Amino acid sequence: MRPRRYPYSGKKESTFVKADPELVEKILRNISFLEHLQVVLATKL
Repeated sequence: MRPRRYPYSGKKESTFVKADPELVEKILRNISFLEHLQVVLATKL
């Protein structure tokens, strides 16, 4: 039997991606943008 403490374990990520793919895309773009900024700043220093 599964513990009832975690009824949604394993389904969270797939549900989130299905629910709002545009939001996920925006988040991924923001992350890559921030990484790019860090690289630019690091090369200037």
